[in-house]
Parts: sequence; C-alpha cells; structure tokens
Amino acid sequence: MKISELYAWGREQLIRAGFDPLDAADDNRFLFSGIFHLDPMVPAHQRDDANPEKRAAYEAAIEQRRLRRPVAYILGEWEFMGLPFETVPGVLIPRPDTEILTEAAIGYAKLQIPSEGHYRILDLCTGSGCIAISLYRFLSYRGEAEITATDLSEDALAVARRNAALNRARIDFRKGDLWEAAEGTYDLIVSNPPYIPEEVIDTLQADVKYYEPRMALSGGRDGLMFYQRIVDEAASYLCSQGMLMLEIGEDQAEAVQELFQADSASWECNVIKDYGGRDRVITARLTDKGKSNV
Repeated sequence: MKISELYAWGREQLIRAGFDPLDAADDNRFLFSGIFHLDPMVPAHQRDDANPEKRAAYEAAIEQRRLRRPVAYILGEWEFMGLPFETVPGVLIPRPDTEILTEAAIGYAKLQIPSEGHYRILDLCTGSGCIAISLYRFLSYRGEAEITATDLSEDALAVARRNAALNRARIDFRKGDLWEAAEGTYDLIVSNPPYIPEEVIDTLQADVKYYEPRMALSGGRDGLMFYQRIVDEAASYLCSQGMLMLEIGEDQAEAVQELFQADSASWECNVIKDYGGRDRVITARLTDKGKSNV
C-alpha cells in the first residue's frame, strides 16, 4: 500500500469510530509522523510503499486510538515547550494549558530573578516533570539554578527523572505530599495541582477519564482541595520578594483568590489568561508574611 493510501485509511478509520473529522485528521497526523518519522503530505513520500513493519505499527496505533487511548500514550512521547517528554500511563500527559503557567514563570524569572548568583525554584505536583525541566532549560543560563520538584507518586517521579535525563536538566526530585519534601524558602514556587471536581471526572472525554491517572486529576469535592493546602503553607516557603504561580481551571479564579484573601498572610493576586481568553494562572505575591516564622 502506498503511503498516501495508508494515511487516508487511518483518518477514515478514526472518523468511522466517531471522531470529529478535524480531530481525526490531527490524531492521524501525529500517529503517522510519530511512527514513520516523515511528513505524509510531501509528494515524494506519498509515492513510496509503506515499510511493512511500520505499517503494522501504524495500524495497531490507529486501532488503539479508535478505543480512545490517548495519542501521547500510544507514541510514548509528547512535546511540551518544544522539548520531548516520555509519556506513559499512570502519569498525566503534559498539556498546552500548562505551557501558559510555564511561560509566565519563565517571564517572571527573567525579569525578577538576578542574572547572577543562586536562586531556588520549587515545583509542586511535578508529574512528568515538564514544568521543572522546562524552567531549567530556559533559565539555567541565569546564575545558579536550584530547582526542586516534588510528587507523591513514585511512578511519576521515575518518569520525571528519565525526562530530566532526556532533556539534560538537573532537578532535585523528591517524594512528598505537597510541602512535605520542601526545605527552606524559594524565589519562585509553581504548581499545576489536581483541580477537577471529583464528580466531574466521570463526565470527561473517554481519553481522560479511562486512561489518565485519577490521582492527578481529582481536586476533591469542589476541585479546591489542593489549592487550600498550598495556600495554607505557602507563606512559610516563599521568599519575601518571591512569587507563587498556580494553574487553575477556567472557572476557578474567583474561588482560588478567595482562599488567598482568607489566609492569615496578606497576598496580592493576579490572573493570567490563556490564548483563548480563559482564566488559566493565578499569581500571588506576599505583602505580609503573617503566620510565617521565616
């Protein structure tokens, strides 16, 4: 079978399985390019016969996608901030929404963290390590970066360590429940915590609810459980001029800001929107440490 024919076949299989035609085209392109490592739209490639082994792998991938297995898990690798990351079941897939948080953190660091000297960054709920590793890669030229990343999942930490090696990033990965593994104070703290209300998870797309780890999705009854725990202790771990940045769900900005307002420390909060105009990141800076002993 010619490559052009095989490529058309894959898209048609996904459409027949109930995928939107545009989504089918995107998924088919990712799977084909990831397996064949070529652009199926290049005319010279379209005339070639498909390699039998790669054809079999591609057909198997299409079948997995028909069953709604995420493309990132099928390929075993996904791109985030232009960098490659290993993706395996049991670890949340890096998402474009989280690039908004990462870009904001990089922008803040470039403007506010001295270009020489030592600075400390903490990434809570690191998952695949995509935020911490991206920060290292984009900021390591600025002085001596000490980046710590924590997670409660051993599986996630194992993947994160492999991703750090893949991207030549020096990260101190630690197992712990939120602040449990943190030490001292940090110039920048970032987190993409689980924030989906528990009852909402079963209404999500099959790709998410059946394949991605519930532990990395569920933010408790109202989706705010981890934000409350982060806010409760953040003042004790943040430098006086430091910044806390949190990814949020598009309808959570007001509720998360209310958590900061109710805290015994005094916070100045701002909201960053994503490219679709939805609330995506809360930034919080201390104006009074209040309860902190640091």
